[in-house]
Amino acid sequence: MLDVPLSDVVENQTLFNSSNIKGTLVGFYFPDYVRVINVTKYRFHFIADDLDFGVHLIGMRITNGTVQTSKINEIQIVQ
Repeated sequence: MLDVPLSDVVENQTLFNSSNIKGTLVGFYFPDYVRVINVTKYRFHFIADDLDFGVHLIGMRITNGTVQTSKINEIQIVQ
């Protein structure tokens, strides 16, 4: 676990701007009750089809895609 507050991590993160990349976007919704183990609300991660580019997204525009959803009703923490 990080000893650095998340606010410091976000303040010092590197930002990339890219366009016209095909890949897979995976999103998660974390409700308020998991705030002790993760940042709440929505989080998105992207990996390019050629595996040369992967990021945690803070913004996006999708022009074409397919959506699949899955609901998870419980979370198990393994140490």
